[in-house]
Amino acid sequence: MESQGKLSQRVLLSLGSNIDPRVNIREAVRRIGTLADVTPLRVSSLYRSERLGDAATTDFHNAAMTILTEISPDALLTALNAIEHELGRVRTVRWGDRTIDIDIILFGDIRMDTPRLTIPHPGFRTRPFVLLPSIEIDPTFHDIDGTPFTELLQHAVGRCERLEGTSPPLF
Repeated sequence: MESQGKLSQRVLLSLGSNIDPRVNIREAVRRIGTLADVTPLRVSSLYRSERLGDAATTDFHNAAMTILTEISPDALLTALNAIEHELGRVRTVRWGDRTIDIDIILFGDIRMDTPRLTIPHPGFRTRPFVLLPSIEIDPTFHDIDGTPFTELLQHAVGRCERLEGTSPPLF
């Protein structure tokens, strides 16, 4: 898809929170949808997953979101980090409690590995809290190497369940 001479990329985002998670995920989705040069496409239902490591005190709620964007991965990361900061995210303890965590999972067919950003996201292939909401959005999602998310899910570790009564947030 071309717009004004720039190529739009479909981006898969993962959102997670364990501090007032329904409010914070919904607000993050809303704010992402207002970013310049970003068009929101789909958002999954909410899922509950067990926390990683021992630092967090409660389980997390997670969702996936797809967007179209014309900005660079680095510029998108800067915008997403600003949303995290505005929603009270403080980066002190790895895998600790957080108001919101927004990760770039896939960015078109781009591969990159810099000190600031790795795409595809390095941990997503074994995380059901990324794979299940993503599959809900698009059952044909596949890794950049062509492996379907449904196949990756067979090897994912951890408890993750769709929260009944939740529906995708509106933009």
